[in-house]
Amino acid sequence: MCASTDRRTISEAAKREAFFFGDEAMVTPVDTVVAGEGFKTRVLRGGSGERLLFLHGAAGANWSKFHDDLSSHYEVIITEHPGYGESADLPHVRDVAELANHYRQVLDLLRIDRVHVVASSFGGWLASELATLEAGRLKSLTLMAPTGMFPRVLEKDAPPPTRESFTRMLYFDQSIADRILARDPTEKELVLQRRNAATTARYNGQQSYDPKLGQKLQQLDIPAFIVWGENDRLVSSSHAEHWREMLNAKMCMLPNCGHLPHVELPGPTANWILSQLKQASSPEASPIGEAAT
Repeated sequence: MCASTDRRTISEAAKREAFFFGDEAMVTPVDTVVAGEGFKTRVLRGGSGERLLFLHGAAGANWSKFHDDLSSHYEVIITEHPGYGESADLPHVRDVAELANHYRQVLDLLRIDRVHVVASSFGGWLASELATLEAGRLKSLTLMAPTGMFPRVLEKDAPPPTRESFTRMLYFDQSIADRILARDPTEKELVLQRRNAATTARYNGQQSYDPKLGQKLQQLDIPAFIVWGENDRLVSSSHAEHWREMLNAKMCMLPNCGHLPHVELPGPTANWILSQLKQASSPEASPIGEAAT
């Protein structure tokens, strides 16, 4: 495997993506493409300290205020999954389990031996599968409204959601949805959104979950943390307690928050995660498995 190539400052695509993900970020991450054997991966990096890997959800890779806050204490690394945004597709990677296996190569490529992992939504499923494969490499596992534990429930004969209805479903604070919907996406943005959606659908498969995931997670012994918006209309917050039990995790349930806590409430979400990571790293860390609000 070869070293990083195409080193640059944050791309115009990343700037456009930032518009859709909450408050404008102050940190300009380094936007890099790293090349491995038969694949290239886009990587955003910022901050310094222990490494923290962020695994994005279906909307793709972006840098937001939430990542600013984390990067004040950690070197934050955001990797773009194959088939999303500007990263090349890998047709042989067909589902989340195979994607998690691919990420073992990505960790090797980035020379990551030990890392904190924070993930959102679909990225939470990926992070969970990765943890079952590489438990020894994970210092901690933080999941925000993860998918993958339960099957997706769709109303029979229900029409697909419109751009407006889906956007509004993501947020409790509808002013965020108003801001997003007030700006028409460019043709390039639409192409990237369609590509991300198609890639997510392929990885999800028909079931959109791993029926054995809970059983596999119960075998882990990693400091784990769950964050969920109490008003999540995409992935019900009723799932949160089961995730907490499977991982013996500490949990933060955020009131007045939808599916994307790191977008809707970036400061409180980052502060809670940072406090838990600090406590988990301290010699006198208290037992995990407690809930918080």
